[in-house]
Amino acid sequence: MVYGKFAATLALALVAAVTAPTDAEAAPKSKKVAVSSTVKLNRPFVVPVSENHRTVSVVVLRVNIEMKGKDALEAQESESLLRDRILTALIGLSHDGHFDMGITDPALSDLIKTTIRDAVEALYPEAVEDVLIQDFLRKRII
Repeated sequence: MVYGKFAATLALALVAAVTAPTDAEAAPKSKKVAVSSTVKLNRPFVVPVSENHRTVSVVVLRVNIEMKGKDALEAQESESLLRDRILTALIGLSHDGHFDMGITDPALSDLIKTTIRDAVEALYPEAVEDVLIQDFLRKRII
């Protein structure tokens, strides 16, 4: 009886050895992966919202941008230019009335991310991997 259990165990071990992948098959294929870094814009963007040529509220946004390695370093070093392009794009959204939407509308979040991505990619083509909205607030001032 002991011999039968041993034979069964040996047979299972042989099947496992034959069907197991070889070292070459089991080794993960190395891929060249672009390393991304986060460009942290420490100060928030304050965007005026107007009605009838009068500022009625402000939108406050704090964003970070995930970019490919080398471009992220360059963007961080030229933060003032980056902030200027982003703020200009956000003011354009405000002028077009997009901040009149409810700020909880997912379409507005997507529009903001796309607008910021386009503004940054004008400076660093194909470098932006993601736009991360950290804070988003609309405050009425009158």
